[in-house]
Amino acid sequence: MDRSRKTPRREVLAKGLAGGVGAVSLLAAPNLASAQARIVRMVSVWGRGFPVVGASAQRLAERLTAITDGALRVELFAAGELGSPGEAHAITGAGDAEMYHGVEYFWSAKNPAFHLFSGVPYGLTGLELLGWLNGPGAAHWEAIQAPFNIKPFSAGMLTSGLGLWSNQALERAEDFEGLTIRSSGLSRAVLKSLGADARPVSFSRLASALSLGALDATEWFGPWADPDYEITNAARYIYGPPVFRPALGISVGLNLPFWFSLSDSHRLAFRSVFAAESQNLLLESHQQNARWLAQLKDDGKSGKIREFTPEVLTVLGRQSGLVLRETMARSEQATAILNDFLSFRSDSYREVLNGSSGFMKSRELPFSFGR
Repeated sequence: MDRSRKTPRREVLAKGLAGGVGAVSLLAAPNLASAQARIVRMVSVWGRGFPVVGASAQRLAERLTAITDGALRVELFAAGELGSPGEAHAITGAGDAEMYHGVEYFWSAKNPAFHLFSGVPYGLTGLELLGWLNGPGAAHWEAIQAPFNIKPFSAGMLTSGLGLWSNQALERAEDFEGLTIRSSGLSRAVLKSLGADARPVSFSRLASALSLGALDATEWFGPWADPDYEITNAARYIYGPPVFRPALGISVGLNLPFWFSLSDSHRLAFRSVFAAESQNLLLESHQQNARWLAQLKDDGKSGKIREFTPEVLTVLGRQSGLVLRETMARSEQATAILNDFLSFRSDSYREVLNGSSGFMKSRELPFSFGR
């Protein structure tokens, strides 16, 4: 084989980020001769150019327009164009937009249970969370959204390959104390419980903040969402497993009167597009994270990757559980949903332990396979 003709993994990664939107653009050519299109405003919590999930929002807008043959024309508004990211939920509920694209923990001040529908530290994997959202969690989700005039759907699922990009060694729980760490959601509360100064920082500032010492570490979903290695190059270490954010659920919420105004065929079309994007993003994140890790090895940077020690993982697990229980205790409804969530988590663990986990361990045994 002529190795000089191989396509570098970095090029494949770049195509993975851009290819989805390009392919969908070919689909998004509705019949403009049809009756006047009904404009559907989708307000996003992501800025223009935000990696991965920003492209996913655009993909949804184009596919929804295409699948309705242009009868509905979905127009995407990035963060700040109709309101701030934190206002997307209220804007949609009030009918000033027909739908939003975001993550549910953004609305957790309205009900702490929202955290459970976007993923929590030491919670569920992407596949598990998708199963819960489309199974026992679905009724709970609709119940907490109904008072806000919103119909929720899963519209994307991201899995993480690693957990924390850091310029400090994190071998003991005490090593987190005093560090400035970018984080959000319940992960932020967990890190604060360990003495860290955990704060939100915009994506555009992450790499420079790490390089200049304004940040000691950052929690980040990925590593696929760092396609140019900017965050990776700015950090000395990358710690796993991704216990802070094993999954990130992306959601859409539709204004209830708008949802009820849709025809049965358009409702089915919306459901189909949301389900497809949830599955596609889950599969793509798994694939691209694997490619990213392989590229890191090819570039001689795999030495950056470290595993959290059992001591650190135990403390993180304990603190994650305490923070979760204390947060949900603010609402009887949230506590009831948490109990259902934990039951599902236990049942899922037993299934994985007897199934895929055992199979993965068997692949570590000393035998040759297909080589």
